[in-house]
Amino acid sequence: MAKTATQAMPGEKNFFQTFGEAFAKGDIFTKVSFLVWGLGYIGHGQLMKALLVTLVEGLGFTSWHFTVRRTLLNSARWALSKWRWCSTLRR
Repeated sequence: MAKTATQAMPGEKNFFQTFGEAFAKGDIFTKVSFLVWGLGYIGHGQLMKALLVTLVEGLGFTSWHFTVRRTLLNSARWALSKWRWCSTLRR
């Protein structure tokens, strides 16, 4: 049986518990890094990791923006245009 995001092996913390613990027990750099990519690494002196994490997350966000977001917007526009066309036939 597959584990879900909220299930864990006995004695093992799941993702949400680990995430919450990192936020609650982390220093100011760790907490702000949830908003600013790589700031936790910069605050702890790990500049190369900060650069790599920021680059990878930035590329991921950019690719999402140009693929998924545009596809969803185009699909919504297409559906809306079909709805408008059909609503004119009903009059």
